[in-house]
Amino acid sequence: MPKDASLATFIALIGPPGVGKSTVSAYIQKTLGVGVFRLRDFAQVCRAAGWISEDEFATSDHLGWFSNDTVKALIGHAFLREQFPQSRIIVCENFPGTPEQVHSLRRVAQLRAAQISIIELDADEDALRTRVSTRRVCGTCEPDLGGEPHRPARPDPADAGRCERCHQPLTQRRSDTARTFTLRLSRYRRRLPGIRAAAASFGMPYQRIDTSKTTAAQIGEFVALFSRAAATERSELWQPRACVKRRVTPAQMPAPEPSTRHEELHDCRPPRPTSHSAVLSFLARDEQLSRDDG
Repeated sequence: MPKDASLATFIALIGPPGVGKSTVSAYIQKTLGVGVFRLRDFAQVCRAAGWISEDEFATSDHLGWFSNDTVKALIGHAFLREQFPQSRIIVCENFPGTPEQVHSLRRVAQLRAAQISIIELDADEDALRTRVSTRRVCGTCEPDLGGEPHRPARPDPADAGRCERCHQPLTQRRSDTARTFTLRLSRYRRRLPGIRAAAASFGMPYQRIDTSKTTAAQIGEFVALFSRAAATERSELWQPRACVKRRVTPAQMPAPEPSTRHEELHDCRPPRPTSHSAVLSFLARDEQLSRDDG
């Protein structure tokens, strides 16, 4: 994929802990060659590179999750300053996680002339608990700056306690203890209705899939079809690269300024920000109007 390839589609892959998001995204990345954005991994890159100050990573959340403002800064650096490898299709694993993050990702998609589709993976609670209690990770195959490897490792057939790839001991994720799993699942369920409502308010394609009845390969095939279909539905307002002067109505305008709702506009993609402060400014711009219009 050439570096100047236009970003066409974000596929947001969300779901409760243990539903198989990491497994599905890894399969999709390997078979379809799409980019996979993992917020947690990109945050480590940002911290190591000094793109975002340590103060912005401070959180009082008892599960250690980033604030919405920190997430906004991270996705701005990833997709507006292009510090994440660009691809025609980018799968966002376990993101967005709040209604506010749906708004932030939508703003980025507008600036990138991209479409957003959401796939919600689901399974019954017993299946989730079983998966979480048995999955293991490998700190050797997945070096982690925070000392918390995340992606599931394949156990050695001859020794289930060791990694099939490097034969080093496997460990349980810190977030997979019974108590932490219960807290994470409860939070996800509280936030899910808001995520669904935000997606619906913006007309985002949304599909729910039961992973207890579907294999990673079947989901991968669906993602391929879903992304191609979504890419053809990109808003007419954002397709032209050249300026085309025409009259638009309020319904056609993504988060417009109040003073320009009935004025003649130029159909130009806005310039991408080039500094950290500009990233935050772009993502904050028209945020309340986006909520009102949604």
